[in-house]
Amino acid sequence: FFVRLIGVMMQKLLRQTLLFVVTAALVTCRSFRKEESIILQPVVDDGPDVALLIVPGAYINGEAYQDLGEAVQAASPLRLWVALVRPFAFDLPNPVEVSPDIDHALQTMRDMGMDTEYIFIAGHSLGGVVLQSWVSSHIDETSGMVMLGSELQTPMNETQVPVMIMSGDLDGMARITEARQYFNELESLIPVNAERIYVNPVVVLEDVNHMHVASGEPTPTVAKYDIPSPMDFDTAHALMADQMSAFISVISGLPEEGVEEAKSVLSQSHDNTHAMLKPLDDLAYMTEGDVDSMWTIEAQLIMAAVTDQYMDRVQVLDTLMTLEDLGHPKPHVTLMEDGNANVTTFTHVYYPGPLESTGIFPHTAKEMASKLKSQEAIREVLEPLGVEFGPETSCKDINEAAVALAYETASDIAKARFDSRGRPITILPDDVKATGSGWLGGNLHYNDTNTAEGIFISSPSLPTGVDVPFGIGGMHYCKLLPPVRALEYIMVDSLRHTELATSK
Repeated sequence: FFVRLIGVMMQKLLRQTLLFVVTAALVTCRSFRKEESIILQPVVDDGPDVALLIVPGAYINGEAYQDLGEAVQAASPLRLWVALVRPFAFDLPNPVEVSPDIDHALQTMRDMGMDTEYIFIAGHSLGGVVLQSWVSSHIDETSGMVMLGSELQTPMNETQVPVMIMSGDLDGMARITEARQYFNELESLIPVNAERIYVNPVVVLEDVNHMHVASGEPTPTVAKYDIPSPMDFDTAHALMADQMSAFISVISGLPEEGVEEAKSVLSQSHDNTHAMLKPLDDLAYMTEGDVDSMWTIEAQLIMAAVTDQYMDRVQVLDTLMTLEDLGHPKPHVTLMEDGNANVTTFTHVYYPGPLESTGIFPHTAKEMASKLKSQEAIREVLEPLGVEFGPETSCKDINEAAVALAYETASDIAKARFDSRGRPITILPDDVKATGSGWLGGNLHYNDTNTAEGIFISSPSLPTGVDVPFGIGGMHYCKLLPPVRALEYIMVDSLRHTELATSK
């Protein structure tokens, strides 16, 4: 007991010491930084004051957001003050400095004559994460937050202030599939309160990437993960400014005569974002529905390879399973009185873990463990009845079908991007396992070369002949590529490390 107690005390002391050292380093660094927050005074003469503070992303100085700040002022009918918050030690927003820096920026604007109760705060990337610590202790002072390619730290329905979440469909740091999660959360709240569209708008803008929020050259990390865009900074800033201006007007209620128009802007953006995300939603539901996987059902039909005129002779019933339960049930095929074969299958869908959930990594289902019956087993039941079969298939064929479905489902612009510069997906032959534990413990293998060669994917499989005893004969188990993951690759990862074919 005493050993554990001493251990806990030492850990606490270590954390406190580390915090002290970090704080001291930041304070020392600040003493050498003579920068002040950049204040953009209103460009509109009349009306009540409104404040917007922008907290920069990691290793980006606040001055890089001046163009965006001026674009919001140009788009807004309000007397809008903008503060570009700084300095942060090493230009790295952090919880230690964010509160004093924001407070100082606000006081500077007040000293310059700003008089308002409407305070909006925006943050880019890491800046959006750290500003939430200030907001949590200034709820009554905060009119709203704007997350720009950033992450909300609490569920949307638990946020105590209005919040806009905005990113681009070419954002490689806060990818579109992350925005999809926020949008689906918003959709679940709208039936209870339709005003959520305006209070918690989630906006994805076409052709906008992560660095578009700021100006200038990207940091090394952004350059590594972001997706090249044909759009120039001025156009991107104007698009973002229209959305931010509309959000500020709706939440503040100012100017009163412009609120309905602002709502119309946000409503249209909601519809546009819904349409942009629909292909992902469709394939996500096909991957894992309420009780079954439609893709496993399709996979079983591909595995059976019955010729087209006899396709309706195979009926598939799939069941979603937990990973713990997946090892026990076995697929089976039953000949029914009507001469059809009923096949039961079982599926477990794997998702990224917490360490894989940042915006730079894929967010969709990463693989499917699908227990199928082999073509040989189905042929044994139906061939005596005159049903004809095509060539034998494998997990590789199913994965190639998933890629084809993803491309077919993609939007026109996603297809055009992939056709012009997307890095290809190559499905390799199956990695055939000898045992059930070997198959279950194996993972779908992704090898993204980060070059023009694209990504290589191979599937662990476990085929067994019909004459194998102990009830395990006639199986064909596959670790499958979910169609929604293939679509995410087409929309995001395939475009990294590529060059634009044309420019605007």
